[in-house]
Amino acid sequence: MKTGSKRTYMKIALSLTFFFILCSVGASSFFFSCENHWIKELTDHMFCETCGKPNVRCICIPDELIADLTGITANYNQGNTTIYLNTPLDNLKTGLTVTAAYSDSTTAILNASDYTLSGTLTVGTSIITVSYGGQTSAFNVMVSAATLTGITVTYNQGSTTIYPGIPLDGLKADLTVTAEYSDGATELVNDYTLSGTLAAGTNSTITVSYGGQTAAFNVTVSSATLTGITASYNQGSTTIYSSTPLDNLKSGLTVTAYYSDSTSGAVNDYTLSGTPTAPTSTITVTYGGQTTTFNVTVTPDPTAGQKQLPPPAQQRVWKREPAPMIRRTQQRAQ
Repeated sequence: MKTGSKRTYMKIALSLTFFFILCSVGASSFFFSCENHWIKELTDHMFCETCGKPNVRCICIPDELIADLTGITANYNQGNTTIYLNTPLDNLKTGLTVTAAYSDSTTAILNASDYTLSGTLTVGTSIITVSYGGQTSAFNVMVSAATLTGITVTYNQGSTTIYPGIPLDGLKADLTVTAEYSDGATELVNDYTLSGTLAAGTNSTITVSYGGQTAAFNVTVSSATLTGITASYNQGSTTIYSSTPLDNLKSGLTVTAYYSDSTSGAVNDYTLSGTPTAPTSTITVTYGGQTTTFNVTVTPDPTAGQKQLPPPAQQRVWKREPAPMIRRTQQRAQ
């Protein structure tokens, strides 16, 4: 608590008593002030909440001299400022002038901290509301959609051995691609494409492309080359029909790659080709320019050969027309 002398308190008490009696004569309002600040209400300890000085004055003003707030107007000058969906509303105050109007025909420009803004920014024209002292006003702001400005890539190869000729999509497991937007936002993306060549025994540069933007990273490529692949398929009790997608076979398939340095390892970024037909079909596996095959037992598709009827709305109903009436004419005997 701030301290003050007893004398000061006594002066304040006497002063307040005098002004309360004076102001009780007519319809008036009390305003307390220190030397520098108006005080909205008298505090228990009679000190100015702003500067800490004692409240030494009580000013009595007749109600007819007190102007009431009658409205506010908002004037927004956006200029060349770009506003995005994630722009904080308070950022709009930079180009905003809010004017308060009073019952005595006077006006005053408000400080940015005096009023509040509300509303939702949507692409196109958005309406934002200004609130102050129970009065509101609105203004329009043009909101732009964020555009992609660039991408960054981080590749963490670690101890992973990369062989020449392997599919580039195999690098994605250790690759992080971040999209950057004009509003300052970022996001991780995975629907990018990779291009380049993994050359044996080199530090190869691979290019990432996304949304018209590109970035590059380096990969240390082993000098060993891919010499062949094998495929082991365990169908088990799985029923495969002629309509079964080939990628469904991967759940029971193990593909192993072999390299010139006598190393080998399982791979999963291979492709399958072939057509499942009953009773047995040969499917081809392709990886890094090498191929191998495996067999799969195919069950005839139970829906094969069944004629599909169109939906009820498209079925034609043939209405049998009555046979035309034939009129016979009897020839008269000559």
